[in-house]
Amino acid sequence: MNEQFLTSEQRYASAVYTVVTKYLNERLSNSNDEIKKDPSKDVEIKAYGALAHKLPILIRTSGLAQALAFVKARNVINVDDEDKTQQDKNTKHNPKKARNRLINDLTKVLQNKHIAIIPINTKEKDLSSLAIQATFDEYIQLTEACMEALLWFKRFATSELGVEQGDEVEGE
Repeated sequence: MNEQFLTSEQRYASAVYTVVTKYLNERLSNSNDEIKKDPSKDVEIKAYGALAHKLPILIRTSGLAQALAFVKARNVINVDDEDKTQQDKNTKHNPKKARNRLINDLTKVLQNKHIAIIPINTKEKDLSSLAIQATFDEYIQLTEACMEALLWFKRFATSELGVEQGDEVEGE
C-alpha cells in the first residue's frame, strides 16, 4: 500500500505495532516455555502493558508533563534495583525498566518519519523535558499525539502482550 494514502490512525497503529512486537520478541527470546505461551506472566511485560492502560488516564487527569514526571520519578532505577535484578538471575525482572521502556517507545513512535510530532534531530530526547519546554500549541499537539499513540499501545497491550486493563504487577 502506498504510504501517502495511510490515515493517521494507520500510521500510529503501524508505528506502535512495530515497537510493541519488537519489545515482545526481545522479552520472549530469553524466556521459558510458560512465558512464551502466556507473555502476560512475565513481570516486565505485565508492567509495560499495565502502564499502557494507565498512562492515558494519568494524562487526562494531570496533564502530559505531570503524568510523565510522575512516571519518571516513580521508575528511577537505582543501584538497589540493579543489585536485586543481578541476584535473581533466573528471572531478570525489573518492572521499572519495562515502564521506562514504554516511555522510550512512545517517544520513538512520535519521532517516526510518518508521524514526526517530535523531529528526529531534536537535541532533547526525553519526552518529559520536551513536554515541559513546549509552547502552549506544541504542548497541546504533543498531548494529542501521545493520546493517539497510547490508544494503540493499549490495544496492542491487550492483543499482543495479553495484558488487560486492571492487571497489576505484584508488589507494586
